[in-house]
Amino acid sequence: MSAGERWSHMLAGWAIPQEILDGAPESPWGFPTGVFVQSAREALEHGREKGGGENRGRDQRTPGPVSDNE
Repeated sequence: MSAGERWSHMLAGWAIPQEILDGAPESPWGFPTGVFVQSAREALEHGREKGGGENRGRDQRTPGPVSDNE
């Protein structure tokens, strides 16, 4: 048995039993995106209050090569 097959077999052992999945009111493999909407809006608004930030990382770069190999 290959390492990939062993790993696949081990992961299958962690699976949620089908009878539990069948009885669940919704899939356990998803997450409602609405939970993140308010947090994202607040983060965007907070960034505007603080003077932006969309390009803050770009503004902090120093000119020159990315690595010592260039």
